[in-house]
This record gives sequence, C-alpha cells and structure tokens, in this order.
Amino acid sequence: MLGYNYTVKRFDVAINTRLETVGYRWWTEKDKELYRSLTLASWSTAGYSPRWPEKHLEEDLVTADHKNILQSVCRVPLSILVQHLSHDMKHDGPVILTEGKIIERGDLIRPKINHELLIRCDLSEIVEVDRWDMS
Repeated sequence: MLGYNYTVKRFDVAINTRLETVGYRWWTEKDKELYRSLTLASWSTAGYSPRWPEKHLEEDLVTADHKNILQSVCRVPLSILVQHLSHDMKHDGPVILTEGKIIERGDLIRPKINHELLIRCDLSEIVEVDRWDMS
C-alpha cells in the first residue's frame, strides 16, 4: 500500500459541475485556475497511515461518497480540517524508497496549505476532501 493522496477544496456547485462536466483531460487553463482557486490544502500519506476523515463518520460530522474503488469524496466542516492540519501528521508505515527520497517511520507529512484562502473561510463551512487510494 502506498497511502492516500488528499486534496481539500471549498465546495462550489457551479465550478464543480463545470469541471466534472468537462473532464480533466479537456480542462483549459481557465478550468485549472478555477480548480486552484478552490484548493485549500493537499498532502499525501505514505504507508499505512490512518484513513482520515472516516473516524468522524461515526460522529455524523462527515459524509462520504465512494466514487470508485480508489476515490472517495468526503464533506467535512472546515474546523475538522484545521484541527487535523494543526497536529503533526507522521508516517506510521514501513520505510518507503521512492525516486530521490526515503520516507521513514516517524517522518512528518507536510501538507501544502493555501493560507490566504483558508483565513477567508468560516470554520463552520463544509469543504470537500477528495481522497485517492494510491495502492
């Protein structure tokens, strides 16, 4: 198992519908800019990292839609995302050798965060977490 790739976006029906209708292969530069304008954070986990944010499903704070065997889309309050990003996320699987990089148990997972967009959001806002299983 290689882990998961996460992308968190603000939920915008018009933009999401546009991007889903067109399909990634045919996105224009304008479509790519629309996608980036909604992206709050992204990160990858390696190894046997916990499947976040499913632990919040039992608390009815998260909804999940499994698009296919490798992709899930969850909707979570921004406050849960901020809480998750504010804790050190550490790789908890075996050592992974990738091109030009070694990931060892305990290494920090460093998310890319769009701080400017994040601070303009309300903590109660619902955001989309697009998660791909990289196995």
